[in-house]
Amino acid sequence: MDASTAEELNTLEAAAATASRARKIAHDKLVRAFRAQLEGVGPGPSEAQLRSFARLAMAERALQKELRCAGERIGAAECMPAAPDVVQ
Repeated sequence: MDASTAEELNTLEAAAATASRARKIAHDKLVRAFRAQLEGVGPGPSEAQLRSFARLAMAERALQKELRCAGERIGAAECMPAAPDVVQ
């Protein structure tokens, strides 16, 4: 694998990891907001929080797919984990 291909994979891996962390943070905020609502101490998540989570989940999935495709193009598919069917 040449240096530019390795750099592309490294960049995609970093972007996918960042997207996953951002989505997990948004998920945790939603859980806390729903918990507060159930406990009667908060209004629950806002529409903006729900939309943000959805956008982050879609971005994460797209980056994971792009990473897999890039790995397949260079023959490193065994290194590329499949994206989960359900974002948690």
